Amino acid sequence: MIQSDFMTQAIAAARLGTGLTYRNPLVGAVIVKNDHVLAVGHHVGFGHAHAEVDAYQHVAHPEDVIDSTMYVTLEPCSHYGKTPPCAHQIVKWGVKEVFVAQQDPNPIVGGKGIAYLRDHGVQVHVGMMAHAARQLNRAYNFYYERQRPLITVKVAQSLDGKLSLNDGKRTYLTDATANADVDALRGTQQAILVGSQTVLDDDPQLVVKHQLCIHRFEWCSIDVIEC
Repeated sequence: MIQSDFMTQAIAAARLGTGLTYRNPLVGAVIVKNDHVLAVGHHVGFGHAHAEVDAYQHVAHPEDVIDSTMYVTLEPCSHYGKTPPCAHQIVKWGVKEVFVAQQDPNPIVGGKGIAYLRDHGVQVHVGMMAHAARQLNRAYNFYYERQRPLITVKVAQSLDGKLSLNDGKRTYLTDATANADVDALRGTQQAILVGSQTVLDDDPQLVVKHQLCIHRFEWCSIDVIEC
């Protein structure tokens, strides 16, 4: 396999955390040795194992990680938060080389994880499949690079430009397929804003009905999107 194939696997793994990481980004990681994949991991949920740690926990024989190569979609963290710094763990495990798709725009990390790895003898390469990796966390990147939230506008509109009838009753303009798409979109947002007339006419619940919601973590009970 070529190196980009391993990063492609990491990007695919990152998507498994969709809807579960809250304010944290989607991240995937693949540990490779002698062109053989030892393990694949992803950030499993807000406050839970990061991708690098999740991958390491799936390695059959931890000693095999010594002198291995890791492919990770986002720069490993270097600070203590809800979990220990991944950069420190990578050094401790004996990984010799790390390919990072994207440097983390969060100033708490922002190059510090890469610097820590290099300062401790790990070879680090930055930029492989960066564009694809950035697409995983559009809102996350937008927020830290522009200091404002990314807002998604959703409008249901008829072919002649109408939004609803004038009788004050709820008007259905979308079908089951569109509703499922909106449900998936809601699962990626941290808040939902609707107009006052929508509240009066439709009395929307603003819930995420997808079964993935059942597996959300503690933030569900307090976020605007009810689970």
